[in-house]
Amino acid sequence: MLRPLRLGLVVALVAVACVATPEPTRTPEPTGTPEPSQGGPAVQDMTALLAKNPLPVADLFDLTRRLRGRDGQPAAAFTPARQAVLDEAVGAQTQFWIYDFDAKKNLKVSATLRILTDHSKWWIEDGVTVDLAAVQTTATTFETKIYPADRAAYGSEWSPGIDADQRIDILVARIPGRAAGYFSSADELPVWINQFSAEREMIYVNSAAPRFATDYFYSVLAHEFCHMIQFNKRVRSIVWFTEGHAQLCERFASYNGGFDQLYLRQPDTQLNDWSDLDKDATL
Repeated sequence: MLRPLRLGLVVALVAVACVATPEPTRTPEPTGTPEPSQGGPAVQDMTALLAKNPLPVADLFDLTRRLRGRDGQPAAAFTPARQAVLDEAVGAQTQFWIYDFDAKKNLKVSATLRILTDHSKWWIEDGVTVDLAAVQTTATTFETKIYPADRAAYGSEWSPGIDADQRIDILVARIPGRAAGYFSSADELPVWINQFSAEREMIYVNSAAPRFATDYFYSVLAHEFCHMIQFNKRVRSIVWFTEGHAQLCERFASYNGGFDQLYLRQPDTQLNDWSDLDKDATL
């Protein structure tokens, strides 16, 4: 899920679950009472009909085999793609796919492992200038405060996970668009199903958004780590519900994302809905 970018007082870019002001619409003119239907099939109770035929949850492993003609290992979900942890020390380099939410395409970047803790690996995109001391402070805060707070509130992420590693990976990169950060469950799939998968438990943070060692950065981490934990619940939930949980994770970790103030400015915002099709909606 995507954490919206917050740029100073430009609150319009981060209005959670808000939609753009609709254009005025013309009041419809009255129409005549329709004539009763003559004959034809009896109207069925669609609710009862749909209840008898529930839609199955999409099985990406089965769909990839049947529709794309591909197969590979692991053969089922929540099965590690590796048997051993990758031997990665500080200074290691690798490539990741990041997502451009505006252009709706994947971009490949190179990154270097800069910080290693008991439960996280911190990758910085090559070419991004950082204050390493601030990165270390941020990593320590995640390790000692955010990680245990989120886990105490909602449980564990998939661990050791698809990469057989108890550490999660955090990539700080130049992410195009308005995203301050995001977690993608697509990274929990093997590459034979999703060619852009990192095959890791990943959190992405936009280097152009929150600064290291700030409450804003910490709130993004708490929010996205919560989504990682939600994925391991292995149940489908509606978006507004999971986003509400992620906001609570920020609170449990003692950080305020600021969206309560945005809501007070727009108290008519519907809280039990999420318009992901609108240009002002973010996940």
